[in-house]
Amino acid sequence: MPKRLRRRAIARRHDADQEPSLSVIREDDYEPTPDPANTNTLTPPNVLRLQNTHGNQAVQRMIATQKNSAPSNVVQRGVFDWMMETAESIARPYINYGKMIWEQAQAQKAAQAASGQTPAPATTPQTPDPATEALEEAADQEVKLAKAKLLTDDQAQIERQRALDQARFTEKEQKEIDAIGVEKLAGELTTKHAELKKLQDALRVSRDSLRKLTKKLKTAKSDKVATLQKQIDDLNKAITDDVADEKTLKERVAFLKSIVRKHGYEGVMDQMETALGGKDEMVKWFNEFDPNATFLGVKIIESDKSEVAGVHKKMSEALQKAETHLMSLPQYAGKEPIEVAEALGIRRISGLRQPKKSASSDNISPHCYGLAIDINAMANPYVGLNTYKVGKETRSFTAEVVIRAAQALGRSEKNIRTLLPGNDVGEMWDFLEEASDSMRDYFALRNDETALQDAAKRLSTPDKPVTAADLKKQIEEDYKWLYDKSDFKAPTEAGAKERDPAKGFMDLPKELVVALVEAGGLTWGGMFQTAKDIQHFQLNGVLGNDED
Repeated sequence: MPKRLRRRAIARRHDADQEPSLSVIREDDYEPTPDPANTNTLTPPNVLRLQNTHGNQAVQRMIATQKNSAPSNVVQRGVFDWMMETAESIARPYINYGKMIWEQAQAQKAAQAASGQTPAPATTPQTPDPATEALEEAADQEVKLAKAKLLTDDQAQIERQRALDQARFTEKEQKEIDAIGVEKLAGELTTKHAELKKLQDALRVSRDSLRKLTKKLKTAKSDKVATLQKQIDDLNKAITDDVADEKTLKERVAFLKSIVRKHGYEGVMDQMETALGGKDEMVKWFNEFDPNATFLGVKIIESDKSEVAGVHKKMSEALQKAETHLMSLPQYAGKEPIEVAEALGIRRISGLRQPKKSASSDNISPHCYGLAIDINAMANPYVGLNTYKVGKETRSFTAEVVIRAAQALGRSEKNIRTLLPGNDVGEMWDFLEEASDSMRDYFALRNDETALQDAAKRLSTPDKPVTAADLKKQIEEDYKWLYDKSDFKAPTEAGAKERDPAKGFMDLPKELVVALVEAGGLTWGGMFQTAKDIQHFQLNGVLGNDED
């Protein structure tokens, strides 16, 4: 990360015997002069030449040109590093210009000494000439503007790290790509992965056989010991060889996975660039990113392996509209935004995500553009997303559990993979809230024997009676499946404690959801056509993204 810009001013006309004050110019601020043949760079000779021949406006145009020629891969975290570099590059020519003034004075002094002339006696510093003063003022103004626009606060600097580095190929990876291409390497990955699995299965069998032979050796008769020992030695050698092969295969699989993953990542980057209208537009888009965005005083943190927090300013503006609406409600009169967030149960909001496809389609997730947030993600999962096929029919285990729950409790059945007619967010929230409550109450039957027996009677028919034990077993199986393998599977142990099917699948209050949709103009994932992304809110109509 570039160091913070020091306070600096252009060195005024110094006395020939006096070095510029270190509070103005420091040696570690100097850098080698680039190729002087390139007159389009902000080097000291070019700045001086332009200043002397064409004035300050030419210098400013050069600065503007450099600012507008940002790297094409400026995205997510990298964009903020670029901003820092740009801010420092704005100040650099003026720092170097002051250094050059002093060096010229030293050169003049040396020339006078060589010719036998006596240098003028030391006097008080002269008043700077108008050109130098104008350049100094321009420098100060440029740095102020750069810092105001690009450096929101210190935290914005700390949070930045180049997400794009994860998409760059190593020299070894690029060499293999150039040799046979990514397609063949992806095919090799499939083959090597299968070989690795087969070898690991064989190792398990060999180790099991070794344990049996070792156990048998302990009780073997003397005439059998030599034979058994030979078998054990041979098996140990085979296991050692297989372990070495396993290590080699694992390394190759990991290497190939890296290439395939990075290639997919770069493909997404290309799609994002196209969607935004080209490289220059992509840079502009992420220059308008707000890394310090909040909603009701809650900082919007990074999402899904991204190291960059915040959302795009368009999303931030939509969230502020929803916040204004919520703060105007009578029940929150006199409260601070963070107090309203606590009253609504908002614990965590995540925004920007590393470039990747969405969970439900081949579209780029709006999170990658900074146009989506997730609220309390662990407690509000993407339900109905994990499906299986029965013939041509697509089924969701989560949806089936919700229907079984309603049947056991004597409530109206809710298929969470349907969308209500009318597209009313309040009605959709009511529908999903009832379904979530049914799931919660269904799993609570495990600890209420009386309610369990009543539910068993409710499900029983003359042809097929259901006992409390039968129902409890079904509930336990449903719970284990959801918790371990389905939509409720959490990435961490801490997340698993919150993403608990026994708590239902939604804890977002109705007034929060309605405010975000109706006042903020956002689309709620709970209103997607099939599976419901309860945690998710996105801004549509900007890039044409329909679902996460």
